[in-house]
Amino acid sequence: MGLVALITPEESALEPDQRTSNTDKQAFLQQVMRLSITAFGGPQVHLALFKKRLVVEGGFVSEEELMDLFGLCQILPGPTSTQTLTALAFKIGGSRFAVLALLVWLLPSVLMMTAFGFLMLINPDIEQNSSFARFLEPLALALLIHATFILSTSLLHTVPQWLMGIVAGVCSALFPSPYFSPLLLSIGGSIAAIPAMDLKEWIGLKLHIQWKYLVIFFATLIVVALLGWLFFEFRPIRLAENFYRNGALIFGGGNVLLPLMYTEFVEFKHTLSSHQFLSGLAMVQVMPGPVFAFSSYIGLMSVQHANIWTKLAGAISGLMIFLPGTFLIFFVSKLWPQMKNIKLLKLALQGINAVSCGLMVAAVFLLMVHFEFTIPSCIILGLSLLYLFFVKYPPYILVATCIIMGLVL
Repeated sequence: MGLVALITPEESALEPDQRTSNTDKQAFLQQVMRLSITAFGGPQVHLALFKKRLVVEGGFVSEEELMDLFGLCQILPGPTSTQTLTALAFKIGGSRFAVLALLVWLLPSVLMMTAFGFLMLINPDIEQNSSFARFLEPLALALLIHATFILSTSLLHTVPQWLMGIVAGVCSALFPSPYFSPLLLSIGGSIAAIPAMDLKEWIGLKLHIQWKYLVIFFATLIVVALLGWLFFEFRPIRLAENFYRNGALIFGGGNVLLPLMYTEFVEFKHTLSSHQFLSGLAMVQVMPGPVFAFSSYIGLMSVQHANIWTKLAGAISGLMIFLPGTFLIFFVSKLWPQMKNIKLLKLALQGINAVSCGLMVAAVFLLMVHFEFTIPSCIILGLSLLYLFFVKYPPYILVATCIIMGLVL
């Protein structure tokens, strides 16, 4: 009752459209299902497909609404395209419908990445297994180098931003800890926001807030942390806490998730090898759906020596990475129209983005330290970089080619 009492008449107008028919909801889910098996290429490509399927063909929302929600999701932690789709479903049918649409969207990619993880573990000699993946390691390094370059050149526009990114990269390379990265992100956002520390911007600003989803966000974080402490010996529970924490702190989508995962699970916890990580990283590029499905692969590989049920639990724990962004999009989508022009938030995001770029550079450096620079791997690395920078075809063609080469040769 207390939560209901907080909702004002104006706020009620921001609730999901109750006029949406069950037929329209079913049609929306059908389009989401099509997207889940055809949406290759990451958030930017996903956005174009969302426009085609949900705006042009489905007519569920306008292009302006789609772009507005996409802009909101870019400043929140979590998977950008997944949050955009969840926000659209929330607008159409409310929170339960949004969760259903989220499951339809991520299930195919999660199942495929889990199956790939089991395929990597079929042979007890894990490090020498999977000859089909022999060319994926240099390809994965090329993909990360390309993504780092593209992200840095598109987000860093001023000398202070470049300096912040360089400092963050050096610090992350020297102290590769999953607990240090969130601190760097917080410091970067705070420093960048200093010029906008003007209370006048907040005077007279009336925010209509529903606290329910924010309470759920923090309550879940506390619960998984307590469970991880109480059941410390059962690794999937700890993994659930790890993934939830990462989902709550990762700004910049999958391109930032991947290096942070490498730092935590390869460099810091040593739960899987660099070879296993890079093979999975390359494979997720050829899968449709969200890049964050990579967390299910990491969860499985982190308990690779356990029994099959623990391995399945490890893969399922990877789904926790989607929850923070979902709770936040439910909470913030109501506030976005009132807050999107606040200067302080815009500047803080620039600082967070600068640090994110630095974290990616540090991950590339750490990967190269462990990379085996043989003649074949250098050739694949060089050809992959040339393809990514100068060929306009999607990268999953390159991934498929490397897999076929590994099988044939």
